[in-house]
Amino acid sequence: PQWLLGVVIGLSLLVASLVTSVRTSITLTRPNLVIAGFLSGFSGTITSIGGPIMALLYQAQTPAVTRNALLCFFLVGTPISILLLMLADGMNQEAYVLCMKMLPGVIIGFILSKFKPLAFIAPSKKIIIALSLFSAFVILSKSLSMIL
Repeated sequence: PQWLLGVVIGLSLLVASLVTSVRTSITLTRPNLVIAGFLSGFSGTITSIGGPIMALLYQAQTPAVTRNALLCFFLVGTPISILLLMLADGMNQEAYVLCMKMLPGVIIGFILSKFKPLAFIAPSKKIIIALSLFSAFVILSKSLSMIL
């Protein structure tokens, strides 16, 4: 069931966040990228939260490298997830409307990311771990509320 997948993903993200907060970082290797990419895509499709897994992998990189990697990942991964959901009849009209409502924010965010004065918003290790922990709690609460 979807709630169980959400709990498993939420707990996995919680553990990964806690482990990386103690350990210096995860090595950026091809196998780690493949594993994190798969888990992030799977998590993003099931729970709508896939970014923290990739962010945890890139937390030791420079802010510019992290931003660029996440941008490329989402630029390719999100349309693939949406396309696969459409092919599997996993999206209803409400989901399409929500996608259209969110599109202006995505475009505005992309445009604003080009301005150097906003470069102070850097994805530091502490921010990445904090957002990953927050995402884990959101996934867990959303999943557990499905069974209540």
